[in-house]
Amino acid sequence: LDEPFGGVDVGTSEAITGLLRDLAGSGRSVLVSTHDLGTLETFCDDVALIADRTVLTVGPTAQILTAENLALTFGGRSPLHDPARIPARAPEVR
Repeated sequence: LDEPFGGVDVGTSEAITGLLRDLAGSGRSVLVSTHDLGTLETFCDDVALIADRTVLTVGPTAQILTAENLALTFGGRSPLHDPARIPARAPEVR
């Protein structure tokens, strides 16, 4: 889903979150693209932070959504943005 929480009211946001949890709980994989980081911990086991079409980090939500990782992703240039340091392919997501 691409930005499923954009332009919806609180009730609809809660309904979407419940549906996503139900889908994941039934063994389905759910892929969501969002800038609404505040909702991720309510329904995501793992997240990937992406900038400039590059996966910067992937892992458990609580471990990835740190101030440092968010600053690197949204706050400007960092060594992670150095093209020489970008791997040839993104790490495998488990």
